[in-house]
Amino acid sequence: MKKIAYLFVGLMTIGSLTLLPSCKKDKCKDVVCQNGGTCDDEDGSCICATGYEGANCETAMADKFAGNWKYNETCGGNTVTDFTTTFTKTGPNKIQITGFAGFACGGSNILVNCTVNGRDITVDSGQSFCAAQIQISSGSGSLNASGNSISMTYTYTLAGSSSQTCTGTYTK
Repeated sequence: MKKIAYLFVGLMTIGSLTLLPSCKKDKCKDVVCQNGGTCDDEDGSCICATGYEGANCETAMADKFAGNWKYNETCGGNTVTDFTTTFTKTGPNKIQITGFAGFACGGSNILVNCTVNGRDITVDSGQSFCAAQIQISSGSGSLNASGNSISMTYTYTLAGSSSQTCTGTYTK
């Protein structure tokens, strides 16, 4: 009788071990990731595609930058105050700044392309304007926690002169 009891306990142990893995809960069953995001099987969270964020990848990173901003900067002894710029979303993580740093060619504001990642913005390198008279070599900034101010630093060169590094603030 003891042998049957041991055999029964052994079979129950083996049976429960083979059934346990099939009881694993699908953590992604009710998760809907948007904009090309995928669900992580380990914790049921969304892994967002480039340019998107949020619990379900529902927000384009560029959305928080889009709009009209006032720009103030100090650069090479010059000051630009309350210059109006427009940040236009051109992709989920792409922004185009109209009127960047007050630069203009033939009376038209230049359009500078930027990439955003979270709260950070980076000026796409190697942009030139006004028949290569203005070249922007680099630039970066960060949006503050309340979303109403961006601190920005960039470097540019005017034809025939040395490069300048400028620091400014965009405010909504």
